[in-house]
Amino acid sequence: MYTVLYVVSTLGRSGPTGQLHNLITNLSGHFRAQVLTLSKEPEDSLIGRFEASGIEVHTLGLSRVESLLSGKKRLGQYITEFQPDAVHTQGIRADSLVASLRLPNHICTVRNDPHEDYLMKFGPLKGRIMARQHVQAVRRIPHPVACSETLARCFREKDIGLFLSSIQNGVNAALYEVPTDDQRKKARRNLGLPEDAIVFVSVGSLIKRKDPLRLIDAFMEIPGEDRVLLMVGDGPLRKDCEARSISDNRIVFTGQTSKVAACLTASDVFVSVSLSEGLPNTVLEAMAAGLPVCLSRIGPHEEILRLGPDAGVLVEPGNTGEICRALLELEAAKEARAGAPRRLIDVHLSAGRMSERYQTKYLEIIEGCG
Repeated sequence: MYTVLYVVSTLGRSGPTGQLHNLITNLSGHFRAQVLTLSKEPEDSLIGRFEASGIEVHTLGLSRVESLLSGKKRLGQYITEFQPDAVHTQGIRADSLVASLRLPNHICTVRNDPHEDYLMKFGPLKGRIMARQHVQAVRRIPHPVACSETLARCFREKDIGLFLSSIQNGVNAALYEVPTDDQRKKARRNLGLPEDAIVFVSVGSLIKRKDPLRLIDAFMEIPGEDRVLLMVGDGPLRKDCEARSISDNRIVFTGQTSKVAACLTASDVFVSVSLSEGLPNTVLEAMAAGLPVCLSRIGPHEEILRLGPDAGVLVEPGNTGEICRALLELEAAKEARAGAPRRLIDVHLSAGRMSERYQTKYLEIIEGCG
């Protein structure tokens, strides 16, 4: 049996944490997994989900200052004691710290485009510093992997000489089912939504990169009291979004919720107008629940729909007119598209398929270091 040590900053609720859980829970009996977090868990930690799955989790309990002063030493001691066959990291902090140890069996998964994501999230000055730091760390990692083919191409084009292999994200499709009409109506009753409405759903943080204000503007141009836009998630733009939609009672905000699956069950069409993504979990989860998707025309979204064009439509980022037309098109054709989204997931983007590809990568690394 081979041991794989997964090092992350924390197991805070996020898409990358969900993908890590998908990966580990689909490992074969040939691998033993252990998760090491660098810091104490936040309030929204998913550590309970990992422990309930029988995954061993340890922590160094480092503060940010302690990471700088003694993080490398303490992490090195832990790895020396544990002696893993492979060390797998994700996230700028874990990637950077483990990269400083120069381990030949180090694999990382890059889940964002640092040049876009950090600048949008942290501003031009801090964002550029963080992007440079992350790219430099990835350069020192012997086995870097991107979570999508699009992201791997971005690194090749923007960071000359930096080549990443790609393993596409996957969703645990067993957690989702294509609902019957009765199941959909029941989910709507439980969420306080009209049973006979057409429900469009968007899932994700209310941040600039997700462009939620543009989606709200587009939806408000669509007439009809029998339509609802369900905005699932929270973030710094929450107040702006609520202020923008104050005159339209068809727009419902859930805030942060653990009932994402129920929201998908209650919906007819999923929409994401993000300006940048890795290979988004929310889109994969929506498709696993059978929802046709309206997606902004960015590389990762195009990559998904190339695998199954009937599963959704693409719109130009920032084009409210196109978003309106696409939503109405999907509403009218949702029966004709039924089955295509879930088929795409089962064939191409399941968690099992993703995990198999990582296990093949682990064996290549272990054999190469042996």
